[in-house]
Amino acid sequence: MTIGVHQFIKDISLGTLSYVHEKVELAGWLTIVGSKLMLLDEGCSSGNFGKKDAIAIDNSNIVYAIRENILPLGGGESFVFHRVKVAGNLVHREFPCIYVSDICICEKGGVFLSIDISEASIEMAKKKYGEVFLRKNNNSSKDWLDFVD
Repeated sequence: MTIGVHQFIKDISLGTLSYVHEKVELAGWLTIVGSKLMLLDEGCSSGNFGKKDAIAIDNSNIVYAIRENILPLGGGESFVFHRVKVAGNLVHREFPCIYVSDICICEKGGVFLSIDISEASIEMAKKKYGEVFLRKNNNSSKDWLDFVD
């Protein structure tokens, strides 16, 4: 059963469900916040969320394989703000974080595409794009295009 990010976080904080060591399926918006890949609740917009609405992606390097398979947004704080369905395991209980094992991303036309997030796929994409998407930078710009070499 796929659940929303907000409900997942609520269940953890209330102790109604632990999810520890269980594979969970979540739906939400995938984006980059700071230098971290995040899953936001479906009710959020890119600038309108708090901790109760966001889950960090432990294996954020999957963003490189994702970039290989999507049409990036044309500027702004993140090149990705797409609806996704992910499956993975909870990593931390105090601060919700998930290690993603499977991901399907919604592209034009509302079609969900399964993305290969294997290490081989990630490394191939890093060679193609360089390691720019999650790089911390002292540059004051918030536009991801300013960090592309």
